[in-house]
Amino acid sequence: MEREYEGELEFLGIAWHDTREAMQAFVDEYGIRMPTAVDEDDQLFARFGFFYQPSWVFMDEDGDFEALRQELGVEGLRAEIDKLLAS
Repeated sequence: MEREYEGELEFLGIAWHDTREAMQAFVDEYGIRMPTAVDEDDQLFARFGFFYQPSWVFMDEDGDFEALRQELGVEGLRAEIDKLLAS
């Protein structure tokens, strides 16, 4: 999906409860191009109150954000992105 919105917004993937090696294997297997990191000490997930994946943070240019703790599916994710781009 990051290709679909290229140039309009930025994606960042964060792996949780995993190793860098496992994250890199996942990125390689699925051809993920977005920057991806590992929340090794669980600080980022704790900051947003996340307890499981997938979880989402949508942040605008002003730094205002909305955190969602739910499965969105492709259409749900697209709806959230379109809402963010329209604001």
